Amino acid sequence: MNTTLKQEVLRMPAASLGKRATLPPIFKENNFQAEKPISLREDDELFADQGKVALMLPYEMQSLYTREMEMQDVPCYVLENDLMRAVFLRDFGGRLWSLYDKKAGRDLLYTNDCLQIANLALLNAWFSGGVEWNLGMIGHSPFTCSPMHIAKVTLPDGRPVLRFYEYERIREVIYQIDFFLDEETPLLYARVRIQNPHGKTVPMYWWSNMALPEIEGARLVVPAVESFCSTPEGVGRCNVPMDGETDITYPTNVGDAKDYFFKTQFRKRRYIAYYLPDGAGFFQTSTIRQRGRKLFVWGQGRGSNTWQNWLTKDAGRYIELQAGLGQTQYECIPMPPCAAWEWLEAYGSLEGKKDQVFGEYQVARTFTEQALEEKIGEEALEELLWETGKSLATQKGEVLYHASGWAALEEKRREKMGEKPLAPHLDTGLPGEDQAPWLALLETGEFPKNCHPATPAKCMISPVWENLLKQAHKASPHWHSALHLGLMAMAKQDREAAKAYFEASYTEQKNPVACYGLAVLADSWGEKEDCVGYCDELLAGINADISVLRDVSRLYLRSQSYKHLADILGASPFTRTDGRLRLFLAQALSKLGRPEEAEELLVGDGGIVVPDLREGELELSSLYEQIQRQKAEKAGIPFDEAAYSLPSFLNFRLKAED
Repeated sequence: MNTTLKQEVLRMPAASLGKRATLPPIFKENNFQAEKPISLREDDELFADQGKVALMLPYEMQSLYTREMEMQDVPCYVLENDLMRAVFLRDFGGRLWSLYDKKAGRDLLYTNDCLQIANLALLNAWFSGGVEWNLGMIGHSPFTCSPMHIAKVTLPDGRPVLRFYEYERIREVIYQIDFFLDEETPLLYARVRIQNPHGKTVPMYWWSNMALPEIEGARLVVPAVESFCSTPEGVGRCNVPMDGETDITYPTNVGDAKDYFFKTQFRKRRYIAYYLPDGAGFFQTSTIRQRGRKLFVWGQGRGSNTWQNWLTKDAGRYIELQAGLGQTQYECIPMPPCAAWEWLEAYGSLEGKKDQVFGEYQVARTFTEQALEEKIGEEALEELLWETGKSLATQKGEVLYHASGWAALEEKRREKMGEKPLAPHLDTGLPGEDQAPWLALLETGEFPKNCHPATPAKCMISPVWENLLKQAHKASPHWHSALHLGLMAMAKQDREAAKAYFEASYTEQKNPVACYGLAVLADSWGEKEDCVGYCDELLAGINADISVLRDVSRLYLRSQSYKHLADILGASPFTRTDGRLRLFLAQALSKLGRPEEAEELLVGDGGIVVPDLREGELELSSLYEQIQRQKAEKAGIPFDEAAYSLPSFLNFRLKAED
């Protein structure tokens, strides 16, 4: 049975990502999972104090997409044999877009009918559907909407393997995912390898996020009797299958948007399965290192409906089943120095009868585990991991696509400093234009000065590069090296050092990034007048695009400079086209006691559309309620909270009662 690997295109409606944000991400965003309070029992063993990241430097934010979609040819790679067809998106983090079981005659995943970009990832841009691979930090991967390096490798029996690989720049680790099909059973294998090249422990995070259709009566099965979950007090626990009176193994029973992290039993097989009402099932199973399993539901409230509709065209509702290194997504796992972690995941279909999977929960578990053993035995999966460790894991491949040049730059640095290469079997290409200033620093000991102040070098956040830059700055200080030392200090949350570097940079050469850094620092210290002053200087010195206006508008709001912000946004042509700026203007007008004008911005012209509205962000609903209160007060009548109705297009609240 011959497996083939081909490059194709998918024709579908897709939003354009647009260019990256102009200013670096040095304003600390909320990461709800990373900030939840946690109470632990002595046997829980959650590494909840590990690996929290304040800023997403050195990456650039992907925030300038819109809601408009047009038909596009989306490049993809297809692994296919007589049993299964697996489609992967080239430019989107190796996303497994669809998985079709030819024997069962059905797609096993929720395959969206479009690429509708929304703000749910660490770098903002994200989309739903398929299986997403998340490494590094708590949250969705920095590569969710970016290409990775791609290669074709061949197994000893001639089967092609599709390999995605990349260098993650915050943890400074390199990782690869090798995909191949089984020749006898309809199974897709994903073999993951993460290498820690450092002589120190690194916080590590991995979750494979699988989208499945949300259908009334569908049921999940997982080897757990207890789950970690959110409670009003923080992270708590509930039983499985019953969370109080709710059987959470039927996802449509769960009213609020919620995560359930299943406390998998240590000596039990690692898997999660999902059965549609007709008994057609899906499973993911893995070798022992991938311990965690999770259910995410958007819930059944009005706001949940809004979110589900927000992320698709006509493909309908979905849930997520997930599998990770840790027990929860509130933690990172300590990865030992110089270690390589490997595990094997398998994806396939199951078929169950009503009395086998929809009755007593333990019966459903027993049936599922027996069916899994017939598909791919637990010991056989471990043995396949071991065998491919020799035949695949460190084998070189034929390069199909090169992504960024950051891994290549790191290889150059390691060669220059006499260190071992990251991964000799992975061809990471050559450094490119973005890496040129840092390559010059490495080769000459000098950091380039003669670049345009509005377009400085791309960020670099790394202790070893910081040492190189400090040496160069000490020998020949200038605005450009001071600017990047300021960004490095911000990444470490060393605000005093950052301020000194930004001031030195801005004094020598007025530049928007240093000015923005000083504005953000002033905001963090509650120095409102200074923050406004720096924002004014920034706008005066740059041809501000939408991303710059968004960044400074947030600071104007926080500094309570409402009139000033209203004047700026009222005069900007971008405000008419960008929903985020319209929201900022509406917030300012409401604060100025002009609720009617603010309301018109929210509900006029068919209603406001904020393309980068973030999960958990409630500004639209809270502002609308505030406006109704203001109007009632101006009219001299009591505000009747029960009487007012929030328009559905403003309702992104994730509580069912809302």
